[in-house]
Amino acid sequence: MMRHFFQALLAILFLSSGTLGYTQCDGVIPGMHEFADEGDVNLGFAVNNSDTNNPDLLAILLANGNMVVPANALKFGPLHPERDVYNFSSADQIVALAQANRMTVRGHTLVWHLQAPAWLDPASGWLDLTPQWRKRWTRDELIEVMRDHIHTVVGHYRENFPGVITQWDVVNEAFRTDGSRRPTIWQQVIGDDYIELAFRFAREADPDAKLYLNEFYDSSISLGEFVLGRDPTYENSLGASADRSDCSDVPRCAAVRALATDFVQRGVPIDGIGFMGHHFVFNDDWPFPANYERLAGWTKSLGLSWALTEVDVGLRGNAVATPAQERDQALRFEKMVTACMRAENCDTVVFWALTDAVHWQRSDEFWDWATLIRDNGEPKLAYWHVFAALVEHIRSRSVEER
Repeated sequence: MMRHFFQALLAILFLSSGTLGYTQCDGVIPGMHEFADEGDVNLGFAVNNSDTNNPDLLAILLANGNMVVPANALKFGPLHPERDVYNFSSADQIVALAQANRMTVRGHTLVWHLQAPAWLDPASGWLDLTPQWRKRWTRDELIEVMRDHIHTVVGHYRENFPGVITQWDVVNEAFRTDGSRRPTIWQQVIGDDYIELAFRFAREADPDAKLYLNEFYDSSISLGEFVLGRDPTYENSLGASADRSDCSDVPRCAAVRALATDFVQRGVPIDGIGFMGHHFVFNDDWPFPANYERLAGWTKSLGLSWALTEVDVGLRGNAVATPAQERDQALRFEKMVTACMRAENCDTVVFWALTDAVHWQRSDEFWDWATLIRDNGEPKLAYWHVFAALVEHIRSRSVEER
């Protein structure tokens, strides 16, 4: 506890100093792992095998996270490259690492429209399936493909790594910004009930894991969705924003809420909603992130949890952050994390890379500088704001328990 006190004091003094430098204890980042444990928070980081095989990155993960999220290894294409072939080696390596270090895993993701294997969808999910290819699958055939995939994958980890994968993103990004269903292969061939079927199959495969629908809501990510996902509804700018954060005012959120309400009423197994947290700092007047406390508040009335997933706050590629943008980034991270910690039904925050050097958009030069930690392993101001938010969360819990 004395070590905890020293680290908390360090974070508070650092923030109150108003500097933009960084501080380290004995040459290393103090680490948030123990604070997350003490605060009953799942603090996750998305990783690839190349990250966990890098000693420096592994040290950052173990010091700061108590949850691991395979960024790509559990996706349909890498895991199920041929219809009758599964390759668990890469994903098993990450899950085994978590198990050895007494960390949990969030399984990402069972059903998605991107990174699909060619045998399933030759367009790899880019939504331009030809009528001829759609006719290759009947509804019943594709339901069986989905059932087999979910039962095999979830069953493999329940049997071989019991209790390690505690959460699954069952379906990922099923809606467009206008609230319509994204025309994926699952939607086009199976129909509206494919989401329900996926959740029922996942519950059959693991009665204990928490099952989530993962979706994004923010106007800022709509630009990325337009560029990366070719979503034509971007032009309507219908995501959440600083002045449009009630779920009823955001068509995509309203559609998810309606689906979740229907599921709960009919007993379809769903435990929570993942609210994705991709944000941008294009300039000093870019809209501040949506108010997640308002955006996600409806989940509690349904008895559902919510998680803050895929969190990053990037600057346009090849740009150099100004001091004002560093402060803006730090406040955006802090606001999102604090929203989850204040909510009784949110206990999971997932950052979508360990450092800027391995962030998924670095190679595409679309945005960069999106994580808590610099290329060289130094924590940014944003790191310390998240650190201090954890300290405040623990302090608040202690006061409430007195």
